Amino acid sequence: MALGLLAGLLTTIYVARWYGVVKETIVDLFFYLVILGFLGARLFFVLYELPYFFAHPLDIFKIWEGGIAIHGGIIAGVCVVWWFARKIQRSPWLLAAIITPGLALGQAIGRWGNFFNQELFGLPTSFPWGIPIDTLHRPALFAAFTQFHPTFLYESIGNFLIFGVLLWLHLNLRTDFPYDEAKRKCLQLIVFTYIFLYSLLRFATETLRLDPVSMIVGVRVTMWLAIFGMVVGVSGLILVQRQTKK
Repeated sequence: MALGLLAGLLTTIYVARWYGVVKETIVDLFFYLVILGFLGARLFFVLYELPYFFAHPLDIFKIWEGGIAIHGGIIAGVCVVWWFARKIQRSPWLLAAIITPGLALGQAIGRWGNFFNQELFGLPTSFPWGIPIDTLHRPALFAAFTQFHPTFLYESIGNFLIFGVLLWLHLNLRTDFPYDEAKRKCLQLIVFTYIFLYSLLRFATETLRLDPVSMIVGVRVTMWLAIFGMVVGVSGLILVQRQTKK
């Protein structure tokens, strides 16, 4: 996770130069994003496991035992970007678009922590890229299986691809013109592209994952969040396309 944060910060500083945003601004924003984003991610994890934490409230503070949810971090990040943009009198769309490539890269690297912890793996598989899971970490229903889908790897590869797409969009959509309505639409396109692609990726990996989470009408709550993200992403892209000339 530390390597992912560092890679995300360096990438964001690099992209920010294309828009005339100085390094000090990005470093200040990064500080708030890391602290409040982590708190948001922890809060969402607690909400996912609410019955357990109702019974063990002090465990909420045992962050050394793990337990964060990226959706909570992203939602907290959105709030931080909006607040920080108002503070420095810059466009929140500009800051959001700048950090999306670094966010995707950081997620791609940080996912490897799940491999070392033997967590968040998928269903049993006979594919050659299946990973061995120790007996201690296997769900009781699958104790007889040894090889499982490396869902962390699928998400890592997907996030690397999203990182490439976002950089490509920045390179093709950025302009040297003053900030105007057309540039705002380009920045919105980048942000909504990230929201849609990551939500689609997360929905796909959630169909394989075995880690227990709360259910809504028999569907994992994380899948509902991914569906919501896809709807937001597609709606935003359609709206931008309709309002923007070729």
